[in-house]
Amino acid sequence: MLDGRMSLRLNGLTLSLDNAYHADCYISHAHSDHSSAAKRKGKRLLASNETLALLGKESAERIKASEEVELRLMSAGHMLGATQLVAEWEGKKFVYTGDFKLEPGLTVKGAEVENCDYLLMESTYASPSTKFPAREAVVAEMLKWVKKEAELNTVILGGYSTGKAQELVAALNSAGITPLVHPRIERVCKVYERFGVKLERVVLNSEEGEELKQDNFVGVMPFHLVNRELAYEVSRICGKGVATALATGWANRFYYPVDRVFQLSDHADFGEMIEYIERAQPRQIYCCYGESEYLAKALRARGYNAQDYTQASQRTLASEV
Repeated sequence: MLDGRMSLRLNGLTLSLDNAYHADCYISHAHSDHSSAAKRKGKRLLASNETLALLGKESAERIKASEEVELRLMSAGHMLGATQLVAEWEGKKFVYTGDFKLEPGLTVKGAEVENCDYLLMESTYASPSTKFPAREAVVAEMLKWVKKEAELNTVILGGYSTGKAQELVAALNSAGITPLVHPRIERVCKVYERFGVKLERVVLNSEEGEELKQDNFVGVMPFHLVNRELAYEVSRICGKGVATALATGWANRFYYPVDRVFQLSDHADFGEMIEYIERAQPRQIYCCYGESEYLAKALRARGYNAQDYTQASQRTLASEV
């Protein structure tokens, strides 16, 4: 069923899962670590319309339907267009979660869950010690900080340009704040709006943006650009104080050169992974990405038939189906 190249093999179907090894490729969402197939020529793609739009691949050739295996998508809750893959054949069901989150965000609903026989689950934050605070509480804390700092300073928030930045814009909008956004973030915001997600913002290098920069403003920038060096440059050029913050699930694990870090994650934590499995009731679980070894061990301790896919994929798993 699963081979060592993160591919699904069923009744003549060979489908790459978030990679580009084969001609037929499933893309769970538009983040670069899951969408390499979109950059390769000659690939037939299976992805949501939103994901294809975000990747600029709306005209790409699609995967052809199979009579032996039914393929369909369900929401993953990770970002706009993020999906899980469901494959059904001969009365059996396989689900690949991709990156997922059960808790809804400001721009997306939470992940759907279905009963299944075989589950391939992403394990980015799978350490049993990882527990994210409620998204609502993190957003409230962040907005309180932004409002206080904005009384005297320019405030710059950093998040990944695709997905997290749009959540930040939506959070600021909920507090009546229209942020300035980087052009890279603006390109993604336009796609979000095409699919019904309203985001109030002003582009940083637009005429209106140039005017707003004369006073203190709130900005949303790509994650990797936000640091103390950026704060120093903005302060030097504009002659004003600058406060910086980042939004990331890794807030408690790494040091970042900013004033504040808010643990706002679009991934499931360990508790959500357990909740998903309790609801899905799979007979066999494969854990992939990130902390897969931790998750597989914790699941076995709870009585589940679970394997670390990183280790299991060193052999073909078809005999286990």
